Amino acid sequence: MYIQPQSNFKVFRNVPWNNAYKDTRYFRSQAQQQSFFASKQKYTFSDFTYVRQTGAVRVPTNAENLFDCNYCAFQNSGFGNKWFYAFITGLEYINNEVTELVFEIDLLQTWLFDFSLGNCYVEREHVADDTVGLHTVQENLPIGDIVEHMLNEITATPICTLSVIEEGQTGRFLDNIYTPTLYVSGDAASINQYISAYDDQPEKVASLHMSMGEGTSTISVTAYSQTYSHRGSSYTPVNKKLFCYPYNFLTVDDYGGNSEMYHFEDFNQAAIQFKFKGGQGGGSGAPYALMIPLNYKGISEAMNYALLKNDFPKCAYTIDNFRAWAASQGQKALNNLENSIQNQAIMNVSGAISSLAGGVGGAASAAMTAKTPAQAQAGIVGSAISATAGLFGNAVSADIAANNLQTQAENLQIDVEYQKIHGKSIGGSFGSGSATWQYGKIGFQFIQHHIKPEYAKIIDDFFTRFGYKVLENKVPNVTSRTNFNYLKTIECEVHGNIPNYANAGLQKIFNAGVTLWHTDTIGDYSSNPIAS
Repeated sequence: MYIQPQSNFKVFRNVPWNNAYKDTRYFRSQAQQQSFFASKQKYTFSDFTYVRQTGAVRVPTNAENLFDCNYCAFQNSGFGNKWFYAFITGLEYINNEVTELVFEIDLLQTWLFDFSLGNCYVEREHVADDTVGLHTVQENLPIGDIVEHMLNEITATPICTLSVIEEGQTGRFLDNIYTPTLYVSGDAASINQYISAYDDQPEKVASLHMSMGEGTSTISVTAYSQTYSHRGSSYTPVNKKLFCYPYNFLTVDDYGGNSEMYHFEDFNQAAIQFKFKGGQGGGSGAPYALMIPLNYKGISEAMNYALLKNDFPKCAYTIDNFRAWAASQGQKALNNLENSIQNQAIMNVSGAISSLAGGVGGAASAAMTAKTPAQAQAGIVGSAISATAGLFGNAVSADIAANNLQTQAENLQIDVEYQKIHGKSIGGSFGSGSATWQYGKIGFQFIQHHIKPEYAKIIDDFFTRFGYKVLENKVPNVTSRTNFNYLKTIECEVHGNIPNYANAGLQKIFNAGVTLWHTDTIGDYSSNPIAS
């Protein structure tokens, strides 16, 4: 059967995509598609014989006239209404009036309204909702060095706490721990007074340490800056993923080497808050300070993510060994001397010896209760020896007793002298305070960490062009953005009444990644808001 040549063939120039399939125009309707190509049309031929899809056709014009053309379309109207769109891949001169045009079918434009995408495993795409924290899949992009900006600083007044153990004194629960007596003060004079009260009982001092005191308060952290600045340059990211970790995050530290890192996106975005809790550790000598994130990772009080500070300085203090010795061993030696004198007096001249015992005992007792070691030793030995010698001076039988008492009194004098020389010692701990504490950095600081503006722009431009890594099995977003949508799948599902070669070819295109443009400004990445 003879069919009159009536196939239509059109040649276009300046079509802004090619057979690499990195970009294409995504039309919402065939009418929109036809209108676009009409604006690019250079030649129209309407009397061709059947145009095969094998890729070559002869057109009645010189090759020189086609060098500015890169695209074509044909319709075999004698057999159907389908338009086939194709890339011009070659021009072959035949004669002055004929050129062989080589083409390759554009699978996307040819079958655009004949297929749909099913549930694909989407590697990257432009998301429909760019709320901060909604997309946090790691991109493994180079981020460079991190810079820091102070958001808040919480300072505290140093508190000194003396813990003592008193016999028979009623304790109490403090921070859920049974605790002995606590003396707490912010000035040295008061602590000195507390310590001096236990000079004669140093064993009752359990600990002396610094802390931030007791109490609870809520800390509201200043909102982080959305403009990344460093050394005079600045950049404000467009894509909200750049306000998430690892590009932007928070740390809290205590100036002493203890710190915790937090993701801004895991807080309730209405407010970034912490609870401060300070305590004395139940008088155990282990004070603490906690900084607890509130409404973090969906937890109202996220104790698992709290920053704990428990390395507070332990303090040294002075012990008066003489008073402690006088209250125990010294008193015992004094009692022994008095007993010896009294026993010897009974054995010899009871009336006179009783007077002697009273005199020596009174002198020794006054020495043991003296306020200073010098006062304590003054006269104790002389009184004892002179009294004894006066009593037994005329009695030969008393010589041995007098010598014994003199030796015992001299030994007591030696002990007093020794305790005088070693009258002070140190309790507690030296050298446990951190340098930052001594420098006056007592508290916590909240610091925003973010990438440099240079890297922020590099990554932001990448996200603008290629969307986010999502790694999700879903129907892809192809119209979620106003100007263009990028899509890259790993396993693409193409549905539609199309030839097998077209189905397989489309799968390869989406698996390789393609940008679908919704406007004619193809290649303009300057703006791409969420489609409303």
